[in-house]
Amino acid sequence: MSRRSQPRAGFTLIEVVVALVVSAIVMLGARAMLAEVGDDALRISTETQRLDSAANGERTLRALVRQLDLNSGEASQFAGDPQQVSFSSWCDVPGGWREHCAVTLSLDPRAGAGNSALVIRTSKGAALVVRDNIGVGELRYLTTVTGGGEWIRVWGAGITAPLAIGIILDSDTLIVPIGERG
Repeated sequence: MSRRSQPRAGFTLIEVVVALVVSAIVMLGARAMLAEVGDDALRISTETQRLDSAANGERTLRALVRQLDLNSGEASQFAGDPQQVSFSSWCDVPGGWREHCAVTLSLDPRAGAGNSALVIRTSKGAALVVRDNIGVGELRYLTTVTGGGEWIRVWGAGITAPLAIGIILDSDTLIVPIGERG
């Protein structure tokens, strides 16, 4: 009797094992790729929050300096040195209006970190960090714009303010014009 070979139906055990191994490799690759995408999304989100915070801090600083007030008596005198400046301004309050406030802008050393932060403090609210992790920082004051400008390191308390505040942060310089004159 002769046996006729009939076509096989199904897969051999080796073919199933090979298919499972290939599928496992593809799944592990996809998982690694998705984990990396998630890490990238977290890193982007963290960096975005840091940049937003810095932009909001700088915007607040510019608004406070632009609204600087020298007409409110002795409490509103402008005074500054290389590490700190104090003046009076108009601060936004939660009610939606502005109130007179005392402002201090300073380069505060960070304990144990070996660097400093540029911080705004107002009499109407908490401290706001404008920039953090500053290696070298200093404040300067613009007295005149003629001849390329003249910057000085100390501004004594008086009846007037400089034209601008120069904030030197590592290799970056932020120039903040004062009031309508700047």
